[in-house]
Amino acid sequence: MPAGPGFATTRGKLVWSLKLPVAYPSDPQQLGPDLYLVADHKPGGIYEFNRAGKILWSYHPSSGLECSTTRASLSDCRTA
Repeated sequence: MPAGPGFATTRGKLVWSLKLPVAYPSDPQQLGPDLYLVADHKPGGIYEFNRAGKILWSYHPSSGLECSTTRASLSDCRTA
């Protein structure tokens, strides 16, 4: 399974990480005490998951964004 998000302290010490079925994880965000969001950079999608790695919700558009794996963030994607 591909690598997934992880979280570290401000000094760079890894607190935890996990693997998700996401090809190119990007822009992880903590939404709540046990709720996280990560974008799949390519082919595209958004996943909400808990700290155990269980996918709670996902969205996969059939078209609309054109992203390059050479870009650092999904915020750099263009409308196709």
